[in-house]
Amino acid sequence: MAASLIRLQFHDCFVQSEKTVIGNMNSARGYNVIEKAKPQVEKICPRVVSCKDIIVVAARDASAYKGLTARDMVALLGSHTLGQAQCFTFSERIYNHSNIDAGFASTHRRHCPRVGSDATLAPLDLVTPNSFNNNYFKNLMQNKGLLQSDQVLFNGGSTDNIIYEYNRNPTKFRSDFGSAMIKIEDIGLLTGSSRQIRRIYRAVN
Repeated sequence: MAASLIRLQFHDCFVQSEKTVIGNMNSARGYNVIEKAKPQVEKICPRVVSCKDIIVVAARDASAYKGLTARDMVALLGSHTLGQAQCFTFSERIYNHSNIDAGFASTHRRHCPRVGSDATLAPLDLVTPNSFNNNYFKNLMQNKGLLQSDQVLFNGGSTDNIIYEYNRNPTKFRSDFGSAMIKIEDIGLLTGSSRQIRRIYRAVN
C-alpha cells in the first residue's frame, strides 16, 4: 500500500485525473513526441542518440518546466525502493540489455519467461522489497535497477553524483525525498473558486 500511495501522488500531481490514466492509463502516451523527435535527431547525429536518450532529455525538460530539478526527480524515483513491476515492463531489459548485472538478469528471467508472464509481478528491490530505504541507489550502482528508466540515472551522466550521495547518506535522501514530495503536491494546485473539496474521491460534487 505504501508504494501505491507514493505512486498515486507522484503521477496524479501531473495529470490531475489519475482514474482515467491507466498505468496510469496510458503511460506511453508521450511516445508520439519521441517518435517525432527521433527523425530530426537522426539528421544531425545519425545512430548516436537513442530513443532512450531522447526520453531522458524530454523527461528532464518537462520536469524543469514543472519546477522540479534533477535532484528532485532522482529523490522521487528513489520511491522505487518499494513496490512491484509487471514482467512486461522490464522484459526487454533482462533479455536484451548489457548494462545489467548478469546474476540479477538471470534471476528475473527464471521468474519472467519470455512467454506467458507479462502480468507476473516482481519486486523493484529484491533485497528489501517492503522497506523504504536507500537500497534503490545501491542497486543502480550495481547495475541492478529493474527498470531501464531507473538504471539510466546511473549511466555515466549528470545524475551519477546524486546516486553516489544518496547511497552514502540515507538521511539526505529522506530529506530530499520529503521536500520533493511537497513540491509535486503543489504542482497545478487549484485555489479559490477553481478548487473543489470532493465528497466522493472518484467523482466531482
